[in-house]
Amino acid sequence: MGVCRQIKDEVFNCPPVLVLIGRPQDAWLATWSRAEAAVTLPVEPVEFASALASLLRRKALAGA
Repeated sequence: MGVCRQIKDEVFNCPPVLVLIGRPQDAWLATWSRAEAAVTLPVEPVEFASALASLLRRKALAGA
């Protein structure tokens, strides 16, 4: 997650980031890393698809 934060700090117009976290209690790490979305492991296919679709939708709206 530190790499995500560093990329967000250093790359202009960084693409959206979805992180996989091991425990629900680690959600604060996703916030700290400036990731746009987080999904807990084991991955629930519906939750993952929803988070990914949301990221893509936001990116498309921002680009329009």
